Amino acid sequence: MPRGNPRQLALTLAVLTGSVALAVWSAWPIYGTSRAVIVAAVGLAVGAGAALLARARSWSPWTSAALAFLGFLVVVVPAAVPSALGSPARIASGLRDAVAAVVLDWKRLLTIAIPVDGYQTLLVPFLALVVLCSWLALTVSFVRGRASSLAAVPMVAMVAFGAVFGSSDAAPPIHVGPLEVPAPTQVLIGGLTLALVSTWLIARARIDRADALRIARSQTATVRRAGTSLALAARRRLAGAGLVAAALVGAVLLAPATAALGDRHALREDVLPPEVIAAQPSPLTTYRGWFADGSFDAVLLTVSGAVENQRLRLTTLDEYDGQTFHVASDTARFARQPGTQSPDITVTIGPAFTGVWVPLTSATGGAPTFLGTRADALTDAYYADPALDTSLIALDGASEGVGLTAGDSLEIEATPVTDDAAFAAASGGDATVSGDDYPALAAWVDQQGLGRTGADLEELVARMRERGYLSHAARADDATAWIADLSAKAAYTFEPVRAGHTSAKVETLFQTLLDQELRAGAGADASVLVSAVGDDEQFSAAAAVLARYLGFESRVVVGVRLGEADPADGVPACDSTCTGANVTAWVEVRSAAGEWVPLDVTPQFQENPTRITQGESMPKNATQVDPPSSEVIEPPTVQRDEASNAAPEDQSTDPGVAKALAIVVTVVTAALGAVLLLAPLLVLPLAKRLRRRRRRHHPVAEVAMVGAWEELVDAYVDMGVEVPARLTRGELADLLGRDAAAVVATMVDHAVFAEHPPARSAGDAVWDLVDVERRTLAHEHSIWRRLGASMTPASFARRASRALPRTPALSHPGRRTHAEP
Repeated sequence: MPRGNPRQLALTLAVLTGSVALAVWSAWPIYGTSRAVIVAAVGLAVGAGAALLARARSWSPWTSAALAFLGFLVVVVPAAVPSALGSPARIASGLRDAVAAVVLDWKRLLTIAIPVDGYQTLLVPFLALVVLCSWLALTVSFVRGRASSLAAVPMVAMVAFGAVFGSSDAAPPIHVGPLEVPAPTQVLIGGLTLALVSTWLIARARIDRADALRIARSQTATVRRAGTSLALAARRRLAGAGLVAAALVGAVLLAPATAALGDRHALREDVLPPEVIAAQPSPLTTYRGWFADGSFDAVLLTVSGAVENQRLRLTTLDEYDGQTFHVASDTARFARQPGTQSPDITVTIGPAFTGVWVPLTSATGGAPTFLGTRADALTDAYYADPALDTSLIALDGASEGVGLTAGDSLEIEATPVTDDAAFAAASGGDATVSGDDYPALAAWVDQQGLGRTGADLEELVARMRERGYLSHAARADDATAWIADLSAKAAYTFEPVRAGHTSAKVETLFQTLLDQELRAGAGADASVLVSAVGDDEQFSAAAAVLARYLGFESRVVVGVRLGEADPADGVPACDSTCTGANVTAWVEVRSAAGEWVPLDVTPQFQENPTRITQGESMPKNATQVDPPSSEVIEPPTVQRDEASNAAPEDQSTDPGVAKALAIVVTVVTAALGAVLLLAPLLVLPLAKRLRRRRRRHHPVAEVAMVGAWEELVDAYVDMGVEVPARLTRGELADLLGRDAAAVVATMVDHAVFAEHPPARSAGDAVWDLVDVERRTLAHEHSIWRRLGASMTPASFARRASRALPRTPALSHPGRRTHAEP
């Protein structure tokens, strides 16, 4: 810029001020406070002032940059961190935090819920950006030649701050004639920025041209003065207005095209903590561990305050893949929360608490107030997803621990009890699970004869609970604590049930309920319908899938209920000390336009299950059943052939021939006898070898891999290992406790349920593992045990028993069954 050209300077300052104003508009959704305007104005004054002073003094760019940095240090605390004003010590601490924020708070801006208002030091990055861009834009504009045009870059960068660090959410699209303009606010800001920068570039070029003409005229002998006509001035103004209009029209025309490229994506969507979420096991899969003897009475947490009718949620699980309910890490939006909740309830973490999740009544309304020596670290590591209504602790330092630890305390807000009247009257929308995938669920719902309203869903869940039976274990040896607790409340009888909440488990639960109802017949007493055994893990998954089948949104929550304990509850509430015995799971459901409503799912334990066999009816009067009579049937007498009694004909035979013939007959007879004696011993090994060959060389790779699993299970059975029937591959592998079984089960399940069929090489790899495991089994047993395994028909007998047809009431056509071993 030529020294002393006021028009150039005025134009650049005006455009720079306009850019700062657009930057404030763009960043407003991030901050949502008028202090952002003050910060921007102060930043413009510091950056532009340093550049102008250095220009006037002819200082070097390095000196100018140092001056801008010193100005930033002077204004950062009063402008961006006013809470640090007060004593000199507080100002020094605020200045230290502000300098650190220049480096660290860019990431914090991406991980905190917006708007952040003036939370802590989060205005510092915006102040630093405005100071830097203002100084850089003016400094570059002073450069002679075309390089000065690069001053437009920092002007645009200031405006882009809001788009980069803001949210991907945008205002609803508007229609301009036949065009639909998405994100109209962002489009308008972008169009104005383009028009402003373009105006500056063109106007600056005209000023440079006018200066060049003025210099040229001053160097000629003849100077011709001519006034600018009104028409020419009007055309120039119209051209400038047309430029602005063209920029806006261009932005409107380009917006639909850019929207077609995909949804708008913001940086905050890619920042912590998806990797933290993905690393967490589903709390529902480990739910049963709370009822083991070592955890049942262990202190999870203690509470005080307004606890009546409150629920402390540990985790909300919104995604179900047919195997587990878990947090959907790809859609979860965890962020820091700038506000704080009211201190209605105080929670202190106990020694049994593990994991990263935070116990809250609600993750909305701000962050809890952490107490104790780790309060600052926990506050900085707190993330929440208000939409999911769950939160976690993601500490950066490994020395700090994974999450909350014993002794940590937090103050949280009590939430009002949800009114479910609106939900009861709501109707379900389109089902998000298919009856083809859950035929037993669909058949059971049809059998109930109810509709698809919220009240109908509540009634169906109530029937599930009444007809279910509470059990937390597959074996009683590690279940003495909770069995004793339930036995003290009612005449409880232990019923074994395996863990898991897969789609197969859900189907089994509804199939059991359906079969019992069909066998009991119409009008059966409610106690006769008790049949499905399980706990909150199975029943919460079943209720959530049921809600989705009826067209309601659903999710599973793991936590504890607060308040006075009810002896009728299988999993009681806690009013001061919560242990593993109080951990429960419930389902939250809502209609398309409603709020989340909690539904308890814990089954009852007072009425024991009733076993009704196929074809049995429930008689009104007991009848004496006579034992079936048996009659011994004598075998028929053997009729000897008359020819056998006839005297042989007298034949004359050569003695040598007779002797040789006798030897041959003896040898052949002995050989045939040996073959007949050894045949049973040879048939089974040969049959097993042929079976193994048929399975291995099946032309379909998926079937060959399933055959590998079947071969492995048969090997265990023949070796005398107890292998229960009707378990999934994963469940059976866990029960067997052998690494090879777990690996083979995982590989086969992946092949069976994958979108694309497996390659032949995958089948060969599975068979190689099976061969190694068979050899390992052989080495673990004596030669006599190996011989016995090769000759036992146990595996054939097991397959034959499983091949028997089921009764019609126990099966549904079209169900996929090869998930079982």
